[in-house]
Amino acid sequence: MRPRTSAGASHVIPADDPALFAEIRPRLPVGKMGARFLACRETASTNTLALVLGARDAPEGSVVVADYQTAGRGRQGRGWIAPPGTSLLVSVLLRPNSPPDRIPQLSLVCGVAAREALALSGVETHLKWPNDLLLHRKKVGGILLEAISGPLGNPAVVVGMGLNVSQTREDFPPELRDRATSLGIESGCPMDRGVLLELLLSCLDRWYVTYLRDGFAPVRAAWLDGAAGLGHWVHLNGQAGRVVDLGSDGSLILETSGGRRLHIRAGEVSDYASGH
Repeated sequence: MRPRTSAGASHVIPADDPALFAEIRPRLPVGKMGARFLACRETASTNTLALVLGARDAPEGSVVVADYQTAGRGRQGRGWIAPPGTSLLVSVLLRPNSPPDRIPQLSLVCGVAAREALALSGVETHLKWPNDLLLHRKKVGGILLEAISGPLGNPAVVVGMGLNVSQTREDFPPELRDRATSLGIESGCPMDRGVLLELLLSCLDRWYVTYLRDGFAPVRAAWLDGAAGLGHWVHLNGQAGRVVDLGSDGSLILETSGGRRLHIRAGEVSDYASGH
């Protein structure tokens, strides 16, 4: 998660795209998600817009969807590559009223929800800690959490989710073609982004409510059920170990060759895809 103290209130929020809104609106589920809805044909970043909405007291469950991002971003400042019309790009505003140290758990909540949504559409993915979805050992989706301070110190959290839907192999730069993929490449069939959005928001609504009501335990169990690399050797933050568990706080637990258990709370795993 990247903490923020402001959301750039000077940003101008573009108007809804009527055609895109009309295409998507009937598929919005009933629940927390979709309390406010902004559909843009093109924007710099859905997360940036959602952060602006959060700073302007938009309700929890506000959703921003774009057909194309000119400056989409992933973790650690990386760009999100997605030609127009090829990805599902959505950001959701949450107000969990949780201690700051629990906010990173929301990345795992959203990963579990996204995996379930894809399973309901007939695609089995696996979860790479902390926030990627893998399909046939390649990245097909990612999650980015960003937060701004709210009243009395309670954060507003924006969850950005991107799913590669219809990119061809040539849409990815050569250096990513062995590590990234799309639903279309792997299934050979076109997928409806509207249907995927409906499934994603419905599953996120259910898992978010579960998390707020029952805590992290059910999320942890579902995450472990879909974990990539469980039992396999990985490298993380200069450490090497076998992935053995997910902590009750959302940390990844590695076991070293000497039997020591490491609780990793931040970082990026390498050599991870060998597990699935």
